[in-house]
This record gives sequence, C-alpha cells and structure tokens, in this order.
Amino acid sequence: MTVPDGAGRPPRDAGSAPSGRELTGWAGDPTAPRLCLVTGARGSGKSRLLAWYFTAAAPDPALRVHALVPAAGLTAEVFCWELGRQLGYGALGAPQILRRLARDPRPVLLAAADLHRAAGTAPQEIVRGLLEPLLALPHVRLLAEVADSGAPAWSQPCREVALTGSGAVPEPVDAAAESERMLAAVPLGPAGTPDWERAPGTVRARVLEYALAGGTAARLTGDPGFLVHGPAPAITAALADPRTPAPRGLRAVWRRAAPALTALGLTGPERAAVLHTAALAEDPKLAAYLEPLARRHSWTALWAAAEPAAALALGAGGLLLADPVGRLSVLDPAAGAVRSRVPLDAALRPAGVAVAEGGGLLLLDADETLHTAGPMSNALSRVADLHNTTGTPPTAVAAHGRRVAVGDAEGRVHVWDAAAHDRGPVTRRLHPAPLTATTLVHAAASGPALCLSGGADGTLRLWETGGDPMPEPVDRREAVVTALAAADTPSGPLVAAAWSDGELHLWDLFAATRRDLTPPFRATALALTEGATLFVGGTTGVAALDTRPAAP
Repeated sequence: MTVPDGAGRPPRDAGSAPSGRELTGWAGDPTAPRLCLVTGARGSGKSRLLAWYFTAAAPDPALRVHALVPAAGLTAEVFCWELGRQLGYGALGAPQILRRLARDPRPVLLAAADLHRAAGTAPQEIVRGLLEPLLALPHVRLLAEVADSGAPAWSQPCREVALTGSGAVPEPVDAAAESERMLAAVPLGPAGTPDWERAPGTVRARVLEYALAGGTAARLTGDPGFLVHGPAPAITAALADPRTPAPRGLRAVWRRAAPALTALGLTGPERAAVLHTAALAEDPKLAAYLEPLARRHSWTALWAAAEPAAALALGAGGLLLADPVGRLSVLDPAAGAVRSRVPLDAALRPAGVAVAEGGGLLLLDADETLHTAGPMSNALSRVADLHNTTGTPPTAVAAHGRRVAVGDAEGRVHVWDAAAHDRGPVTRRLHPAPLTATTLVHAAASGPALCLSGGADGTLRLWETGGDPMPEPVDRREAVVTALAAADTPSGPLVAAAWSDGELHLWDLFAATRRDLTPPFRATALALTEGATLFVGGTTGVAALDTRPAAP
C-alpha cells in the first residue's frame, strides 16, 4: 500500500482530533454506510489525515485498508490497473476486478486518495465505472478523499468527514518558463542529448506537467530517454489525450506496454525492456534505440509479434501457437514469422498443446476434452480416449520425449510412457484443487522425468516421477499458475512459471533459486528452449525473450 504523495508527516494527535475519531468510528462500525468521503478545501489536511489513518490502522485487522490508490494524474484505466495490482490480481480492467471481488466474499476496505485530481474526466469515470459498482457488493467498503469543489458525484449513501480551513494558494506559474528551467537542469549525455537517468527526481516527476501546459510536450514525447525514465502514469494520461503531440506509432507502442510500465518501482532497464518489446512489433526505429538499455535488464526481447496465444509448445519444426479462434500455427522460433498452419477441426479451440516424440500432438480443447493431431500413434489415442471417458475433465497437458502428462480437475497428474502405454499412467494427486498447468523435463537423459504442476490452490509442486512428490511446494502464493514451461539447459533444469497476478518466475531447480522477470504483458502460455529462450504468449501477442543474465 502506498501513502499519497504530499501527505507530509502524519499529525501525532490526529487520533484524538474530531476528524480522526470520526474516521476510525466509521471504519469500526459495521452498520455505517459503506462509503466514507474525506472532504475539504485544498490545504485543509485531508492527505495528512489519511496518512495518519493508514499508519494507525495498519495493525488492526478491523480497520486495515487492503488497497490504496493515489489517483492524482491517473486515467481511469491506470487507476484500475493499480487497484488490481494491490489486490493481487495484476493489472486488470474494471470488469475483471469486479468479477474477482464478487467471487471473494471476504470483507475488503479500499481507499482512493486525491480522487478529484485524477486526469481529465477520470474522477467521474472511476466512480461510475468502478467504485460505485464495487460498492454494490455487500462486503466492499470505500474511503475516498475528494475536494469540496470539482468532486465526482455519488449515488451511494455516505458518511462524510469534513475538514475546515485551507492552506496558502500557490502563486501562478509560467508553465513554459518552468518547463524550460527544468529541462535546463537535465544533464547531457555524451551525444549532447538529455540524460534522463541522471536527471533530478523532481524534474522527471513534474516536467511533463509544465510542458503540457506550456505547449512544449513534443520535446518529451519524442525523447525515448524520457519515455524510459519519466513518470509512466503521467505519460499514459498525456498520450490518452489526442491533443498531446506524439511521434507516429508511439501511442500504439505505449498502449501495448502501459499495463506493465505503470507498475511502481520498475528500474530504467526494466522499463526499457518492456517498451522495447512493444516497439519491436510497432516501431523498429524506437526498438533499435532502446535495445542497448534493454540489454542491461535480466531479459531482452529477440522478437515480438501481434499473434495472440492461448497455448504454446516447441516441436513439429518450430514454435506451435494456438490462438483464441482455433488456428494452430507453426512459427519460426528465431524470427516469429508464421511458417505454416496445422489443419484442425473447425470446432476445436486448443487451450493446451503437447508435442510428443515423433511429432504427434495432444490438444486440450477449451471444453476440457483431449484430441490428437499430426502423426498419429496408438499411445496418444489411448491417452485421449481414457481421459475423455473417466468423468474427471483434463485441465492441462505437457510432453517431453516419450512421456506425456495430463492434469485433471481433481488435482492429479497422470504421466504416461508412450513406449509402454498399455501399462497405463503413473498417477499422483499433487493439489487439493484443479490443476491449472503442468510441464515435464528430464534432469538426466536416462533418468525419470521431473513433473511440475500448478494448481488452483496457489501452489507450484515438483514430482520426480520415479518416486513420491516433494512434501512441500516449490512455491505458494495468493495467485494461480497460468502457464508452465521447462527445459534442460547446460546449467541444469530451468522452469518458467507465469501467475494470474502477472508475475513471471524463472526457477533453477538444481540451485533452488528463483529469478523474477518483469513480463511485457500478462502471460497465459509459455515455452522454453535449452538455450534459455523463453516464449511468452498472451492475449496481446507473443514474444521471444533471451533470459540469460546480462553481462555486468
């Protein structure tokens, strides 16, 4: 949770002041209206009161705020992304957040600071499109800071904590002159261009605001260095306004990257890597400029394409990509170009693809049935037939060499040996909830397979199929594994795991270490090569990432 900027030091006596008692009284009263508005003129102490409350209430579960979004300068979309991230869902839109909270009946207290200072018409958009629908859920309560004037209108009953008094009104500023003054404070790099990485933090944070008001924003939106180091929420709001000047193609690039870029705490190389990935599909010139900085990050995109992916798998002469409309394409792993299409039944919508030894395909349809394609084999047909008739729907598929793994809705993994399929699978129940993803890898060419699985219970489990599963999960989180991939690299087995909150982890199984990657978009499909190239797919496209650590 982030305390609003400009809140200052919380007053020590706020808890005994009438406004402090009103606020804690509302929060602790289950019969009070579920909306509380902290109102007052500029300088009346609204932000300081909230800062005190967030600090004082944190230890008390009955008063604790579960998510706080400082709304100043945010568009409605960025507000939703930040709320989703704080709730552990990742950067989601309003409909997805509403569905998630509707399914979780636990009481939740949300807070919006400086709501009246959101960008443009965003205050009312946030209220109508997100906050009031959330308040229709009986277990959601909201604390919102708004000004006396220009505040959004509410249809909900509310408790109001009104603060009186005001601070000094700042003198008007010549925006154009202030913008020039700030630009002059930015050091120059070897090429004589602004070095935004070394610019003062206050300049990076405020210069766009003054440049927009002074009519000089083109100097910033046309500077890739500022796009990497400037305030991502403010850049997002500026580019959402068609009046803001911007180079051709930048809006499309930024739109693709914005959900990841607006996360708090990203470093310059992280932002460069995300923006570089988006630019590869839209603006090669911008991508070329960003590549040197992107290569300082823990991964760098080799290529990106606007091919939405429901499932990915390596084999059959390339990278197999199943898209949401049911096409199965073979992509060039080195460049991302489509080489060919695999003919499928028109009604099939693969949500999972496994390539078995010999090139046969085991496909998991969106309706939780198994199908085969490509070079046919008795083993794959037997696997599909058995799992389609057991009454327990299959929910995940994977293959490695002659072994095939099928996960099911009861949390079990069934590992088949295609060379001895008549004996049936080796089966273990790894999760107390449906399986959401699985993958196979060999630690040694002649040894047993390592099977990894993710479940709806929020765990990642490891099972060496020649014995019993590990007693404890490899990882446990308040999220669900959405995709898994593994490969036997020169340094040992490597596993990639994507999670429903947008996180992407890379595990070195022998070293038992984890690297956290900043994905360019929410991943729902993964594939991994022995050379540590990670293919990441989602609804916005697919990208090939070189995950080898950057040289020091």
